[in-house]
Amino acid sequence: MSVYKECTGDNVNAPVTIGGGTYAREIGNAVAFGPMFVGREDVCHIANEYIIIDDFDKAVEIYYNAIYELCK
Repeated sequence: MSVYKECTGDNVNAPVTIGGGTYAREIGNAVAFGPMFVGREDVCHIANEYIIIDDFDKAVEIYYNAIYELCK
């Protein structure tokens, strides 16, 4: 969450959790996270799913920095 806050400047919103199944259930001490941003329509895993290019770029930045921090 600290990486998300650093990359987006969003210090107001809390993380959102869902009950869906992910690969993280099979890995001990893991969490899955994805590129859903505040104020965007949730089109995940439906017909004609899409992502806004700026959101994709921001998600890559967040993934990169999160992996870097986890590997320290």
